[in-house]
Amino acid sequence: MGKLADLLSNEGWEALCRDLGFEGESRDRSKVQKTPGILLSKISHTQLLAKVLDDQGPAMAMLSEVMGFLERHGHAARTTGTIATLPGIEELKPQHRKTMANWDQAAMQRLAQNGTLEEMWEVASTALDDLLDDASTENPGSWRLSRYGGIYERRQGMTTYDEDIIDILRQQIALVRESLPKIDSGEFIGGVVEKCDELEIACDDLTENHYQGYHSHNDHEEALGKIAIFVEQMRLTATLLSDIEGAAALIELAVFRNLPQLYEVWLLCFVLRTLECAGYTITLENVGQVEDHKVWNLKYAGARTPVAKIGSQAWAFFQFKAKAGSTMPDFAIYDNSDAVGSAVIVLDAKFSEKGGYNASDYRATLDKYKNLSQHRFTVEYMVRSEITPEVGMMFGVCPGMPAIEDLKRALFEAFTTQDRPAVAVIDCSESFADKLPDALERLQTWVNAGLLRDEFIVFAGRAELRQGLGEQIGANAITLEGNEATRIADLVGQLGELRNRAEPLDVVLLSDGEFEDGSVDSLYAATERLWAFGLPVRA
Repeated sequence: MGKLADLLSNEGWEALCRDLGFEGESRDRSKVQKTPGILLSKISHTQLLAKVLDDQGPAMAMLSEVMGFLERHGHAARTTGTIATLPGIEELKPQHRKTMANWDQAAMQRLAQNGTLEEMWEVASTALDDLLDDASTENPGSWRLSRYGGIYERRQGMTTYDEDIIDILRQQIALVRESLPKIDSGEFIGGVVEKCDELEIACDDLTENHYQGYHSHNDHEEALGKIAIFVEQMRLTATLLSDIEGAAALIELAVFRNLPQLYEVWLLCFVLRTLECAGYTITLENVGQVEDHKVWNLKYAGARTPVAKIGSQAWAFFQFKAKAGSTMPDFAIYDNSDAVGSAVIVLDAKFSEKGGYNASDYRATLDKYKNLSQHRFTVEYMVRSEITPEVGMMFGVCPGMPAIEDLKRALFEAFTTQDRPAVAVIDCSESFADKLPDALERLQTWVNAGLLRDEFIVFAGRAELRQGLGEQIGANAITLEGNEATRIADLVGQLGELRNRAEPLDVVLLSDGEFEDGSVDSLYAATERLWAFGLPVRA
């Protein structure tokens, strides 16, 4: 327990002490390490691990994404005295990568709308109860004429069970039990075990005391999916709890001692990867040779040359120092390799873990770059809910957080022009219905800015090309009959017809990406550029 608590950052430890009501000596980490029972009486291993994931998970996710980006481009993660991709990154060994992958996966799942383990268990527990309910059928009794004359007598009802559902339920109970960490015997895990015991007793009662009935022929896919979410997260939790030493060795690496610098490099890689997924070719520049490896060389102050070429007409600058004046944003993209004129977009990374910036600081940064670009943003790692966001300010931009979409939208607005507007492709299926109003509101903004064509496509079970996007949004006419299904084949055909006009085909996709007959990858093949909002960046 003490080792697990030691993985928390100083801020994470202080937050834990506040949550648990620790005062005085109880806040002393060294004392907790010697007497872990102080913690054990207040919080379980599983609950403490959740705190560590919330605290350290985003940093591990950032490093994992940086490594993935470098590897996709055939570059090694190395740093020498003269070449620096990210100081400390060369310390990563295979065992660190394995540990990081597990922690990254667990942290991302906690941020992916599945909620806490307790919330996941509540959903899974209800699904198990539903299976138990479906496993038995109450057959009511009936009245019949007595064989002794014209007197009615009641035939007793009976309960039957479905052997297939009982088998499924027993399998799910076994999966839940198998997923539980052996190290944790706290109240939460104890409650899960108790629930499994009760369900097994109920199954035994049905099979031992009642007759077998008819099969329901129901695959119970929805219930099994809910249980699987909990089981997968619980397995990851057990894996992580069994390798606390590995996580400690990982967090002690130098790369985690300078999180602001890691955040800057992650932001650079995320922007380039987002543009790459949209259809732009990314070519890394400033590449040096270290032994037998190609290594991306990033200068962390006063850089004068681009670090990447984007497509054929844009260049990315990292820690760039403008030739005129002393302005040096963390990240800027220009339409020329000499950084002359206005920038396509300017981003300045902020990492105010201790609340070091206030609203006026963000305003001052935006004002400093007002002559560089009309698309300029401060991009803050922390959520900073105490600050009201203003135009150009983004908060909580890090792996797994919703603000990632704000950054993707800013890139779309900076790279899309009135000379080359995009085609809106709008999901009108039932599965996207709840998100459609907000999506249309955003589209109307882009229509007003001249970034979208008048023609657009709506789709669900079929796809339909229409005209008058702005007018139809205003008239609440973005609907489509037969929206129970979501199929991609007809949509690909419509996009193919548009592309055959020999015009550049840039597409904005507003969808949850759930297709019955294919995947979003088919759309990337049918377009030159595809901006997909609400969907994760492709692996």
